[in-house]
Amino acid sequence: MIKFALSNYKTLISIRKISKLAVSFFTFNIKYLNTSKNIDYFDEVMLFHKNSNDTFKHTSKNRFKDIDEISLEYIREGDCIHDIAVSSGITSLELFNKLHKNNIKNQFYISDKYSQLKIYGNKIVKVYDNESNFLFGYVFNIYCCKFGQCSKFFFLSSVLYEVLRYTKLTISRDIVLFNPQVMEYINNKKIINLDYDIFNKSHEDMFNFIRCMNIFNKMYFSNDKLLIALKYVKDSMRQDAYLLIGRTLNSNQNIATIYQKKGNNFIFIEDINGGTDIKDIIDNFLIDARGVQCAE
Repeated sequence: MIKFALSNYKTLISIRKISKLAVSFFTFNIKYLNTSKNIDYFDEVMLFHKNSNDTFKHTSKNRFKDIDEISLEYIREGDCIHDIAVSSGITSLELFNKLHKNNIKNQFYISDKYSQLKIYGNKIVKVYDNESNFLFGYVFNIYCCKFGQCSKFFFLSSVLYEVLRYTKLTISRDIVLFNPQVMEYINNKKIINLDYDIFNKSHEDMFNFIRCMNIFNKMYFSNDKLLIALKYVKDSMRQDAYLLIGRTLNSNQNIATIYQKKGNNFIFIEDINGGTDIKDIIDNFLIDARGVQCAE
């Protein structure tokens, strides 16, 4: 069987509402993503997109309402803020607006390693991420996905993917994966889109407050990789800066912990709903609240 790619997101969402089984035969043709300015449908469309590292782009409004309120206690006037791995960016926009409403002016940066796609071709299409990984493609309106990405039921779609791997196409355009409303703020320079990767050292001693939600996840990365990323995030922070790190559970509850940079390490400040579930990893190389160094 084959899976079909639809150019009309409203049709796709309508099918999903009617039948969960029927929607499995369809996906959204992402080359049409930036043709719509509908901010409400955008995040629903992102349910159908998966990054090359098996993380998802989907997020939703009011997802971090509780941690936004707590964040206000740690962000001061003039702080340099960095929200990492923001998916569509809509939750970053909510935090930005909450700070603005409370007259807390700041420099607000967002980043997402997979915020842009490169589209090659026209009727026959190949889609790459910004690391030149071939993600998926389309042969007219047929979705082409690699083996293991699609269900085995869509065998022909996977076969077509293998054919496309060796097909050379000319570049068409780039697709931005930020919510249209977020793009307005970026274009107006109210929010700055930062080229940033948690696995590369950059922007040392720059930020006063960093939020990392739903990226430091043992399901995505090994413990060793998470340790590397934590070190680079720490290096990007100024002295006395705060780090809010956590994730959203399947129950939609946000669990997180706030740390503060002191010297070359962190001290524990506060748990939110029990705290982050990677505390064991953090404790392997950080200094606890009593100033006792943990094992490297």
